[in-house]
Amino acid sequence: MKISNEVKIGILATVTIVSAIWGYKFLKGENLLDRSLTINADFMDAQQINKSAPVFFRGVEVGTVKEIIFRPDNGTKATLVLTIKQNPGVPKNAVAVLFSNGVLSGKAVNLDFEKTCTGGDCAQNGDFIAGRTMKALESMIGNPADLDPYVGKVTNGMKVIFDTLGYQLNQPDNELGKSMRDIQATLVSLRKTTALLNQMMAASASSLNSTIKNVDGITGNLNANNGKINQLLDNVNSATSQANTLVKGIDISKINAATEGAGQSVEELKKTLAQTTKSLTELTTTLQKVNSGSGTIGQFATNDSVYHSLNYTLLQTQSLMQDLRLNPKRYLNLNPFRKYKPYVVPNKDPLMDTLQMRYNASQKKQ
Repeated sequence: MKISNEVKIGILATVTIVSAIWGYKFLKGENLLDRSLTINADFMDAQQINKSAPVFFRGVEVGTVKEIIFRPDNGTKATLVLTIKQNPGVPKNAVAVLFSNGVLSGKAVNLDFEKTCTGGDCAQNGDFIAGRTMKALESMIGNPADLDPYVGKVTNGMKVIFDTLGYQLNQPDNELGKSMRDIQATLVSLRKTTALLNQMMAASASSLNSTIKNVDGITGNLNANNGKINQLLDNVNSATSQANTLVKGIDISKINAATEGAGQSVEELKKTLAQTTKSLTELTTTLQKVNSGSGTIGQFATNDSVYHSLNYTLLQTQSLMQDLRLNPKRYLNLNPFRKYKPYVVPNKDPLMDTLQMRYNASQKKQ
């Protein structure tokens, strides 16, 4: 079969037109032979997402963000054009969720739907699906409701741990419990000390204010009398100059001799004071022993019974001397050839009664 030139020209023109269209689309980044799905999703906040950001479904990358545009008929919403290269069967009620894909990976889009589409329920090229922006915390931990069972388990576990720890700390032989109780006691003592210090500061605030006022008054007086102080210093300088002039005319050797004599006198005075101090120390020691009742003098000074016994003994001695004076023959045998009757103590001795009365009178005076 012979093909005419007109058919050949038509076929060539068709191939040329198709090739031109395919080349133009290829230069724009579109592949006519690609069966990918292009859908749109509107967002109030695009979260600084970039072109070529990944599109995920069930954790698998199925496409990319092809373009970010603003449409005049869509108000202030940003429209993300999503290219789905591996179409998992996106239904029309799917939701494009914008989330944070890690700290360094930036933003990404996740397709959220329960089951794949069938028939007319599938999304077509150019269709719009709902868009939702996931918050930062939700992006990191997922749905907070899914964490409730884990949080409950962790809470129960921590409760058991804290109960066990509290029981152990309350045991008397637990070292950590002892340390905690010591710290608590220290804090209580520190709190009391701080309160006492505050009371002392409050009580001394008036005195401190008075002191500051006095210091201010002294400073004011010094400032007011600055001229007089300068004049006094000038007088002191003048007197010092005159004293230097007088010192130059004095014989230094005589002053040195007088100073040496005064030094010797001072040394002798020091020795005398040292001996006096030693004597006073010994006297103080003796008086302390007397006051404490040590020795005979101490007993006599501190114990009344010793005084009374000594007084009674003196009275007895006085009676003995008086009886010896009145009846010497009782004690001295002047005639060895004569036998004296032995002395018999009378039942009532007037002398002893008199001495007893004197002794009782002295006791009453004490």
